[in-house]
Amino acid sequence: MLNKNKAYLVFLYQNIIRFTPDFLFISKYIIKRRYQKKMLKELDWNNIKTLNETLQYIKVFDRNELYTLVADKLRVKGYLNEKINEKYIIETYDHGDSYKNFDLKNIKKFPCIIKVNHDCSGGLIIRNPNKELINVKGISKLQKNISEFSSVFDYNNAYIRHFLKVRLNYNHYYSSREWQYKNIKPCFLIEELLEDNNGQIPNDYKFHCFNGRVEFIYVSIDREGKDYRKIYDRNWNALPFTWCKIGSEHVFDGDDIDPPQNFNEMLNIAEKISKDFRYIRVDLYSDGVFTKCGELTLQHGSGFEPILPECYDLKFGKLAGLL
Repeated sequence: MLNKNKAYLVFLYQNIIRFTPDFLFISKYIIKRRYQKKMLKELDWNNIKTLNETLQYIKVFDRNELYTLVADKLRVKGYLNEKINEKYIIETYDHGDSYKNFDLKNIKKFPCIIKVNHDCSGGLIIRNPNKELINVKGISKLQKNISEFSSVFDYNNAYIRHFLKVRLNYNHYYSSREWQYKNIKPCFLIEELLEDNNGQIPNDYKFHCFNGRVEFIYVSIDREGKDYRKIYDRNWNALPFTWCKIGSEHVFDGDDIDPPQNFNEMLNIAEKISKDFRYIRVDLYSDGVFTKCGELTLQHGSGFEPILPECYDLKFGKLAGLL
């Protein structure tokens, strides 16, 4: 009952806030309230210093149309194609704009991942249409049991349609105030699922770039196993700070890893992509041999996750260029 009540409140908030006028003072107020709740400290719009504060400033005051393009998980591939070799871009098998037109039987290549282009919902992994799918972030689950269907295939098909119906009607701007998402035309895309030689999703290397230069790499390691994080500088020295939700610092407790064999290639790719931005996160997947660009992110954690110790938040805030 509690989960249903919470879901209803979220639904109610989303439908009220979307009709709120997009005035500057309203966005500033909403962001300030959420910043205090998530960060446990006040946001002073007149004294922006840290990187997380800078990300909030960009949401409100920097309305660059390029941001909408690169936040769109489908359209960004055309942008990337102008910056890097197409071999580094994840293949799109198909795309569409209505859940009603989706049918699992029309997918010809597996494994794949189904996602939407305009939010941060992760997606649905399908390695075999006759085996239960994986909801990456557990968002917008189908509230039915698999036993209610005549086959796993039918369950998967219903699950995907439900997921797409919910996500295609969601606008991430109204919850995060990340302006780049507001005007993206929603659609879904079916992509190749990246796997290493063991059939597992490879490590996700998030290159944090400032004015076209990689300053640190935030690595999501063993996503289908221990699933932990590490942060390294551009010379692959471990950095002594965390960047996560309050209370989740344990995700950095895993072992250090060696840089991928093709790290220099990845570094070069990230810097080519990031030249047009004061700050951007370039996500690259690699198993040490192949490299693929996952997505571009303008506000890591929406700027609502503390960097600790705070001296690093201040350091990277200076690099972002507002001061």
